[in-house]
Amino acid sequence: MSAFNTVKTRASCPFCDNSHEWTIQFKYGNCCQYEYRVGNKLRWGGNRKGQNVGGLVRTAGIAEERCKSCGKDYVNAAVYFCDNIIERVELLRRPLQLKDYYELV
Repeated sequence: MSAFNTVKTRASCPFCDNSHEWTIQFKYGNCCQYEYRVGNKLRWGGNRKGQNVGGLVRTAGIAEERCKSCGKDYVNAAVYFCDNIIERVELLRRPLQLKDYYELV
């Protein structure tokens, strides 16, 4: 299994719309099991995934847990960064189709 980071956030399930705390795995930055929250600055160096490009960036993620309300598993996410600060997390019904670990937005 390759390394990843996580971001904890409160968000609504894209399937049932109930809101609760989620832990989202993503592969961008120094992937060393770092735990983040929205507003935290992303670390670089070490086990790097992607490029430190700054600006507005989006990367794919996936929830570690099922929805606590409807039980849906494999809830996908998009994690947004602005100048390496985690700006927001959006939960999705389908995975992002990215060519690489990230894309400029």
